[in-house]
Amino acid sequence: MKRIVILMVAVIMFSSCESWLELKPENALVKEEFWQTQADVEAILTSCYKGLQDNVYELVIYGELRSDQLDTRSIDTNARRIREGNISSTNTYAKWGFLYEIINNANAVIENAPKVVEIDPNFDKAELSPMIAEAKFMRSLAYFYLVRVWREVPILAQSYETDNQELTVKKSTEEEILDYIITDLVDAIPNIKTQYVESWEKWGRGTRTAAQALLADVYLWKGDYQKSIEQCDLVLADPFRGLMSTELWFSIFSEGNTNEGIFEVQFDKEYNQTGPWNALYYNNVSPDFLYPAELKEEPIYEDDDVRGVEGTYETKERRILKFITATPEKPQYYSGKEFDCNFIVYRLAEIYLMKAEALAVLGEYEQAQQQVERIQARAGLVSQLDIPRSKEGFEDFILMERQREFTGEGKAWFDLLRVAKRNNFERKDLLIEKLLLYVDGTDRATIQQALQNPYAYYLPIHEEEIKRNSELVQNPYYEN
Repeated sequence: MKRIVILMVAVIMFSSCESWLELKPENALVKEEFWQTQADVEAILTSCYKGLQDNVYELVIYGELRSDQLDTRSIDTNARRIREGNISSTNTYAKWGFLYEIINNANAVIENAPKVVEIDPNFDKAELSPMIAEAKFMRSLAYFYLVRVWREVPILAQSYETDNQELTVKKSTEEEILDYIITDLVDAIPNIKTQYVESWEKWGRGTRTAAQALLADVYLWKGDYQKSIEQCDLVLADPFRGLMSTELWFSIFSEGNTNEGIFEVQFDKEYNQTGPWNALYYNNVSPDFLYPAELKEEPIYEDDDVRGVEGTYETKERRILKFITATPEKPQYYSGKEFDCNFIVYRLAEIYLMKAEALAVLGEYEQAQQQVERIQARAGLVSQLDIPRSKEGFEDFILMERQREFTGEGKAWFDLLRVAKRNNFERKDLLIEKLLLYVDGTDRATIQQALQNPYAYYLPIHEEEIKRNSELVQNPYYEN
């Protein structure tokens, strides 16, 4: 986070580990000696955000790798195996440690902050409820990534801080996890702050609008469409936020923290904070991802769409421009420590398209189209849309519109999965079609049949987690 230095004691208390089962201090410091001041609480809360900041690369991989919206160039072996459907429980991306570290730290704040407010006479009691609400927001976001990547995971109801605490927790179902997230967010929203004074905090910390955006997304994933629409409307009513103009669309990424932003993982070169954008989209020799050649030849953008050529991507080398250049018209590529564009978790354009998707599923096509037209108008398009008046046709159109708007932002696979899983994976062919693109021809028929199993669309639990927790059962697709 900008302007916040993670206190050394926070690093001691919750050192980063490969396994979430090891999220406990490795020294003799016990919580009774630590939880004494408001600064202690703030340090652990801050570490939740640091957990996101340190792992944006993984978040993008989870959201982009298995879709067909980007070409791969130099991804590592483990990522390539996921792309090609050769996934095992030893794959490094099957490790969920950093997400459970965020959860563990959030749990620690929720449990201990009320005790600290009674100890520290300088602890502003008015800050207690917002801090707990903020911790619940971060815990909810971590669980939402977990449920979308692994589907069924354990719910940790308490923090783990000492070596002698045995952790044997069964997986919860997807429905149970979503309900847990919803309960957290509904409880947090009335208490979480609506605004902050510092500029970076307005976008870089959990706010009421950010929590409402997350809740709208969770409801959409769960299939509670009316409630998703209600949360979208609350976000759209926020007077501090609005769509950027057509001319300023690119500044959403190059500058960050714009009026359109809702929640952004902060990076700032002045504090030696750089994102993963060099490796992902720029690397002078070979970036991990490029814009697909076939989409360059058969564009999905109209000529006057600001998001197209020299907006989302540049034509010569097919680089994704959003996070690697200061201006789209005359690209001046960043270098070294200057790759400090924020990772945008939610922005207002997504709320319009969430609402459109929910309305379309409910058969409210005219209202749904109005939401899409807001996004297309901002992109510089003025033509009347001709969207099929059917659930499937409208879903496909919105998926394409989301691709035009969010390419490279870590959302593509989650969008496909959300649509495909409705009505007991009624549209699983959407996923199978994408997953088979990278499969070797000799294995295609066998893998196509195996992909009928919905658990194939999620990652396995890493073998280290299975060994350390006797209650964990492997994702059924990867049992053999």
